[in-house]
Amino acid sequence: MILLIGYGNELRGDDAVGPLVARALAELRLPDTQVLALTQLTPELAELVSQASAAIFVDAALDGPAGQVEVAPCQPLDLRQPLGHLGDPESLLALCQAVFGASPSAWMVKVQVETIELGHPLSPAAQRGVSAAVDVITRLVRQIGPACPQAAPDEKDDHRPTQDTET
Repeated sequence: MILLIGYGNELRGDDAVGPLVARALAELRLPDTQVLALTQLTPELAELVSQASAAIFVDAALDGPAGQVEVAPCQPLDLRQPLGHLGDPESLLALCQAVFGASPSAWMVKVQVETIELGHPLSPAAQRGVSAAVDVITRLVRQIGPACPQAAPDEKDDHRPTQDTET
């Protein structure tokens, strides 16, 4: 199963792109994919993440041109370092490895945004970024789906994606 987690604070303008991307992808019902729309990453996600064959994390970023979508492999933090704050995918993957002995292949999808100010509406650039991210992730899921080592071929048609929302 491919686990897709879009996270961000929907009260903070463009920070809502992660959950919005997740909801749009849940509607597509991609095979062998579970979709979560969350406010933040928490340690309680470690067990579910550790059981996935692949994980894709989606979040807003403020370090590039607004509307741009970036995809990069995501690796667990070095377990010899203290984990500290668990609000990022790398720390969550490290927790998966430390507690459950498994960490899936993972990717970070960053949607570049304009503002994450409280009460601001979603900007036009962030709206374009949501659409672009859905396209990029759909292609990524199709690319990695058959190659996921833990995905059993006879189970692929039995799983329907789900959408969970936390506030």
